[in-house]
Amino acid sequence: MPATSADVSSRDRSVLVHVAGEFDIGTQPILRQALSRAHAADADVLLDLSDVTFVDASSLGVLMDARRTLAERGHTFRIVNPARAVLRVLALTDLTSVLMPATAR
Repeated sequence: MPATSADVSSRDRSVLVHVAGEFDIGTQPILRQALSRAHAADADVLLDLSDVTFVDASSLGVLMDARRTLAERGHTFRIVNPARAVLRVLALTDLTSVLMPATAR
């Protein structure tokens, strides 16, 4: 199993959060913590999921919470570079258009 990790970095007028590994109910606190650090920057957030091998419903809940929190603050939240496993789950849950707006693809 790949190591689950998250890295947060500033990028122009946004924050890039890159996560890797498997995100389920046991590891989603890593994702939540990284997104909380990104929220503190008071900027738009890009979430790079290119190295994610698995996501479950609890992780999708974290992503939706992040989207809502940022929208309330006048910022955007977008997934970029999703791995195939992530795309499949987003499509099955009808969240592709919500978390990956057409302008971000």
